[in-house]
Amino acid sequence: MDIAARLLADAVQTGRSVTDIAYAVGFKDASHFARAFKSRHCVSPREYRRDHSAAPQGPGA
Repeated sequence: MDIAARLLADAVQTGRSVTDIAYAVGFKDASHFARAFKSRHCVSPREYRRDHSAAPQGPGA
């Protein structure tokens, strides 16, 4: 779950869907991932991404 949280907060990963991240960290069901993530972090994966994603920094950003 910590890896999923890092991926959701990583501005480089914004092109990946929440479902893709769920599968990448070993979940086979996106709904189960969303419930487990919310249980652990008290917000949905989408809310977590919205609240923790930083805009890309540096040249051209």
